[in-house]
Amino acid sequence: MPHKVTHSIRFTAIILCGGAGSRLGGRNKAFLRLGSQCFLDHLLETLNPLVEEVQLVARDPETFSGLGIKTVTDIYSARCALTGIHAGLTHCPTTHAFITACDAPLLRPSLVRGLMQQAGPETDAVVPEYNGYLEPLCAVYSRRCLPSVESLLDQGTLRIHKLYPLINTRKVGKDFLLSLDPELTSFVNVNTEQDLRELETRQGVV
Repeated sequence: MPHKVTHSIRFTAIILCGGAGSRLGGRNKAFLRLGSQCFLDHLLETLNPLVEEVQLVARDPETFSGLGIKTVTDIYSARCALTGIHAGLTHCPTTHAFITACDAPLLRPSLVRGLMQQAGPETDAVVPEYNGYLEPLCAVYSRRCLPSVESLLDQGTLRIHKLYPLINTRKVGKDFLLSLDPELTSFVNVNTEQDLRELETRQGVV
């Protein structure tokens, strides 16, 4: 069993559950199943041992009311990942958070731990980068990001990538990521029925 990260920084895990699942027939991605567990259960199993607390951000918090997990909703009316990050950090009880989406059930504890260990006291965000792309929803954020996030949202800017030049961002490259997650399964997410079938095939689920 993995141990809690040995680090002076305390972490909360924030899972964004706000996607409409429009390309999955409106199904809630958090409750899609992979094997005997739903996606959310897979994520909780990965994250709980590593953090002080897990909280969810959802547009319909009542859907999760029976799970005993703190659930908050967006403060800004726009619905996007940046508003989810804002809501999560606003209610975050620790200085830093690891933020992921509910449709990434293959998230690896080793990768989460490694990203957390890259966060220094002055670091505002630790973001994976490979093949020229950033992975903003498998990343560490400090609550110090909030003023910059709010500034972007107040301007109507909804793209997460606009945040990073405004804060102290540490980008971690592909070699580091591969050393922790050799198949990079942490970045496999599900947006369509085809994605779900491919995930099941990959994991040998019939």
